[in-house]
Amino acid sequence: MDRSIEERLRRLEKANRWLMVVCAGLVVVPLLAVVGWQAKQEASDVPEVVRARKFELVNGSGKVLAELEADEDGTRLAIMHESGQQQAVLFMHRGDPGLVLYDEEGKDNAWFTIVSGSPSLFLFGQSPKTAVQLEVVDNEPEITVDWGLERRAVLSADEGGLGFTFYEPYQKLRTQLSLTSAGVSGMAFFDKEGKETYRIPPDKP
Repeated sequence: MDRSIEERLRRLEKANRWLMVVCAGLVVVPLLAVVGWQAKQEASDVPEVVRARKFELVNGSGKVLAELEADEDGTRLAIMHESGQQQAVLFMHRGDPGLVLYDEEGKDNAWFTIVSGSPSLFLFGQSPKTAVQLEVVDNEPEITVDWGLERRAVLSADEGGLGFTFYEPYQKLRTQLSLTSAGVSGMAFFDKEGKETYRIPPDKP
């Protein structure tokens, strides 16, 4: 082959290689610039603070399973069953926190609250007016059991001692048992009208 032709072919191959490098650079550099700009744009699109009065969390079917909302009185987080019935509510009402648990029918089964620094726990039964309440007010614990027609039993303690009080229908006082901090025990009985009928030990004349 003519040397001049071979020389031309070498020059052409060399030029083609440089052309490929230049073309690759023209493609890659703008691509990298676009990727970098997009990443920067996506980062700038993420707000540092999100403000709203209400948020809803939904499942794949679009059903709301949780709600977070706020108003002038406080905040509230509600968790729902797939049926839409509330199952639990965590709230802050005017500075006092609380938690409410519900059954499948939407009836509240349990409450836990702290009001003015005093904790209270309420447990509700299936029957009407059946409940247990535990609370501590001013460092004085108290347990209250309600059942039936407003029958109630109260166990309480304070600096003076321990007391147990029993109420019959419609909260009529019937019996009191006590144990003072000095170790003195006592008992008192009342009629249906709430009038004391007998006391052990008897009052001094």
